[in-house]
Parts: sequence; structure tokens; C-alpha cells
Amino acid sequence: MKTRIFLAFCVCAFAFTSCKKDKSPDPTVEKETLLRDSTYYYSILLSLWTDQIPEPKMKNNDEIDLRAFTGNLSTAEDVLKKVKTYTTLDRFSFIDRAGVVGEEIGEGIHKEFGLVPDYFSPDQTAQNAKLYIKLVQKNSPAEAAGIVRGMEVLAIDGNTKIDYISQSEKDFDLVNKLFGGPEKISVQVKHPVSSQVTTVSLSAGSYNIQPILANKVIERSGKKIGYLAYTSFVEVLSKSGVTGYHTALNQAVKTLESQGINELVVDLRYNGGGSTNAAELLINLLAPTNVGKGTMYSYKINQYLKGWGWDDENDPEAPFKSVKFNKTNSLNLSKIYFIVTKSTASASELLMNSLKPHMQVEIISENNTGSYGKPVGFFGLPVVDEYADLYITSFQTLNSAGQGDYFNGLVGTKKNSYDDVSKQLGDPTERMFADAIYHIVNNNYQSASASTRRTSSGQIIRPKTFNMPVKSNIEMGMFKFSHDKEVPQIK
Repeated sequence: MKTRIFLAFCVCAFAFTSCKKDKSPDPTVEKETLLRDSTYYYSILLSLWTDQIPEPKMKNNDEIDLRAFTGNLSTAEDVLKKVKTYTTLDRFSFIDRAGVVGEEIGEGIHKEFGLVPDYFSPDQTAQNAKLYIKLVQKNSPAEAAGIVRGMEVLAIDGNTKIDYISQSEKDFDLVNKLFGGPEKISVQVKHPVSSQVTTVSLSAGSYNIQPILANKVIERSGKKIGYLAYTSFVEVLSKSGVTGYHTALNQAVKTLESQGINELVVDLRYNGGGSTNAAELLINLLAPTNVGKGTMYSYKINQYLKGWGWDDENDPEAPFKSVKFNKTNSLNLSKIYFIVTKSTASASELLMNSLKPHMQVEIISENNTGSYGKPVGFFGLPVVDEYADLYITSFQTLNSAGQGDYFNGLVGTKKNSYDDVSKQLGDPTERMFADAIYHIVNNNYQSASASTRRTSSGQIIRPKTFNMPVKSNIEMGMFKFSHDKEVPQIK
């Protein structure tokens, strides 16, 4: 039956209108109808879990009947939600109606305030928590306005009811404004060092993200320790060649290398992923020299994509053939440290997993967990005359040892650290960085009780994190872009 359905698909691909008889006179309604059908149709063709998706019914004339599945659903998002009830591992696929992926990941252009809030409490048994700024992106409106990591948020647009319990009851509607919903917003904040309270007016705008937040070298016990904080795998290639992000990442590692580092700590705690091309660049830069031209990672795809030869190792144009190492720098470490949280996902996890067979990988995480758990990715497929882009989870990545089933995350070797938002990223006394330094110096991790910070009054401060819900799958993505040619179209 699968072969019969597949042949019917090939006849109708990119020609949904020829398969429909009941067109609406309203173009917008018709586009939405076709988008619903497209979502179901391409989920079957592209999904990594296509075998779990119900096959479409067939009409008497052997024409596929997509409406039998989509007809009672209002939107394409409803269709995708229904598909996901069958593909239980897929919490990632999404529909991009506004072209956000191309701008944020493909070009590095963000339209927001450029800050990330979260809830923390000094009491591990607390049920409530205060709101803090844990990340401020470089070059963002928030940075320009003087917002820094560690500021406590006291009010948003004059509303002081922003504690965790109050906002959870309202689905965090007010706090979500900090991500850039409105054009302007007023925020009252308290500085983490001076305790000065100020009211800041933020205006959302487009800016080019600068994902390298910190790049420095410190010395401890005769060892030179490099530290690189990286927030997003923005695309490093374009149709005309390499981008400024490619140059910046190369230069960052070259700077560390030129200072003769013995150890390296890569801080990915807020890096939700991005382009596989960017991940491959950093993997090559950080891998030991003995990787040669061996396999970096390979892809797992469904039978339809295999049938089209998309993973053919003998086809130089095959988009999902295995990726080989191509190391051009001389950095040659045998061990590397990664700082992660549940916000660390996708391309970040690809980086760590790809290095695991080739060097000692130490992962420092919090709350006895690890990273997010997204060993899969997608590519954008414009549908219905570019009415929207579908991002259907289409591939899984496996390292050279065949490992890649970390759907529950890559677990930390030191998993009871914590994100100390009172300290700036790269501060050697910030808890997660300090835990890496301790291991580098002593070759073992200090206990959770020993690493707990105390105030001058002796009060134990070990923050409890109340993570807010993830805003969108764009922030937890692994996107495959092709610039030498278009990703092969289904025909």
C-alpha cells in the first residue's frame, strides 16, 4: 500500500490544485485550505517518523483524499498538532508563516528587545520566585538601553505582579512581553551590584545578533583556560561565500589558540541551536587534529528521502550524505568542557555529540538534568506559493560511533551545578564556570554542598530555577541550509 500511496504523491506533488475540485472563491481561504493539506501531505513525505502517520485514504479514481484527514480541522497548525499525536517523539515540527527562520538563523537578524528573563529563588524549597534577566544579546536594544544580566525585574509597564505564581496563573502573558511582543515597553529593574533601581524604556527593533558574548583566557595553577560563550549558530555560509559570522567564529578560536590555551570551556547554556553549517565549522575548529578526514556525523532519514537518493554517499549533491571532518587549524586539545542547561539544544547538542568519539567531553549542567534533547532537525519547505514555510522534522544526526538517541538530553558529567545570574558570563566565580575551573585544576568536581555559595551573613544561596515555557521551536532548532544549490524539491 505504501508504494501505491507514494506513486500517487509523486503525481500530485506541488500541484494540489489539480487534486481539488471544491475550490473556494476566496483566495485567502483557498490558500489556508491548501496549507492544511500541504501540512499533512509533506509530513508523510518528509517526517522522520512517516511510518507512524496514518496513510491518506484513496478515492475511487485512485486519487489521494487528503481532506479525509484535514477537512474537520481549522488551521494548518491544527493539522500538525493532529499529526504529532501519532509521531510521539516529534515535539519539534512547526510552521513559519512570517519568515522568521530565514531572518534569525539564516541572516542573524532579530526583531525583539534582545533579552531573556527567567525566574529564580534563593530557597530550594520555594514555590514562588522573582524575575531576573539572565541573558542580554550583544548589539540588541536591551544592551543599548543599559540592561545587564542579573538585573531583577520589579515591574513591567508599571505592573508589579510579576512573581512566578502570579504570572503562571496568567500564562506569563505580561512577562512574555519582554521577548519583544509590543513595540515599546517600560521595565523597572534593580542592578545586581549597586542595587540601584531604574526605569528603562525599551523599543523593539531589528538588529544583527552577535552570538559570541565572551571570548577570554584566564590562568589557574599554571594552566591557560580559554572561555567562549556562544548563544546561536547563525548561518556562516551564503550563496556568495562565507559570512561575517564565519569570520568572527574563526577569529574567536584563533585568538584563544594564539594565547596557547591548555583547556577550553565552551558556554552554551542559552544556545538553542541554529544552522548545521555553523555547527560543523565549530566542530572542525575544536576537534583534535587526529580526526583527519573521517566522519563527523551521519544522517538518519525516512524511506522516501532514501528512495530519492538524498543520502547517497556517491552523489556529491546528496543533501544528507555523511559529513566529513575538514580541520584546518592547529588547536589540538584532548579534553573540552561544555556548560549547558535545558535551553541548550539541537545544533549545540550536535557539536557535543560529534566530538564525543574523538576527545574527552565534560558536560556541566544544572538541576540533575542535561541539555534539551533534540538530535533531529529540518529544512524549510515553502508551500502554497510561499504562503508559509513548513519545517517538518526530517533527519536525525548520529556521531561517528552511531550515537544520537539523546531525546532526553545529553546528561552532565557534573549535573548539579547552577546558573548564578548574579554574576556575568565569563566571571571565574560564576558557579558553572567555576565548576569547570575546579575540575581543570583538581581533576575532579567539588560536591554540590561545597560549591554552594554563601553570602557575607552566612546564608546559603543555591538558586532554584523556575524555567519559563519555551517560546517557539525556532529557538530550539537545527536547520539545514544549502547555498551552493537549493535543497532538492519533491517532484
